[in-house]
Amino acid sequence: MDALQRLKEKKPRVVASEDMSVSLKSPRNKNSKILNYVRERFHVACCAANVISIDMPYTWADNDGVKMQAELARDIGMLSKSTVNASHCEIINNIFSPTKEQLEKAKSHVEVFEKARKLGQGQVDFDGVRIEMPTYLNALEVIKRFNELKSFIAD
Repeated sequence: MDALQRLKEKKPRVVASEDMSVSLKSPRNKNSKILNYVRERFHVACCAANVISIDMPYTWADNDGVKMQAELARDIGMLSKSTVNASHCEIINNIFSPTKEQLEKAKSHVEVFEKARKLGQGQVDFDGVRIEMPTYLNALEVIKRFNELKSFIAD
């Protein structure tokens, strides 16, 4: 059994990204192109190794910046963001936690796709979206994540 196969059989590990601006000799700024590039590469490498990636902390005090950086991390597929500022926790949690609306949309996509599959169809158009296997699998992930986090979500 090779090392990659052993990694895949183990439970996912968690790794947080580091602030690499000094090592890269890059000026530290709020939206660094090089750190965004590293963030993307880091996440891809973590996924390939079956490791959960956590985005680097946003070390400035402004809320707009942490929101922008958290949305960027979420949009590339990360599930969490570290922070050094407690006032950013609510913003980060809101961005990385699926909403009830996202849950309902995901449930609809799953239901419609599963009905289509029973009819022998590999895809189906629904509500302006062509639902195929990747969309279906992403919807299942939204449902799973919502259920994992629901004890933390206020009614």
